[in-house]
Amino acid sequence: MDQQEEAKQLAISDFIRHIFRIVKASGVDKPISVGFSDDDPRNVRAVVDFIENQLHREFPQVKFVCFDTSDKDVPDGRKIIITGQLELPF
Repeated sequence: MDQQEEAKQLAISDFIRHIFRIVKASGVDKPISVGFSDDDPRNVRAVVDFIENQLHREFPQVKFVCFDTSDKDVPDGRKIIITGQLELPF
């Protein structure tokens, strides 16, 4: 893993912790869904692996989604459901 991939993981981890501090301080008790996008397939894989293997274990209540925007033929990117989305109540 290179420095850019590690930096993305650190930034995502910091962002999630920041969001949880805000949510906890405000008393919000609603589902949280977080999405990320990147146009570098290596970064996408590093982020997906990081969320699956670390962040989801620490924050199982968060719905994580990643958008792979590396293929310019797919206008909005390829949606990768990492965790949680299939567990939403309907």
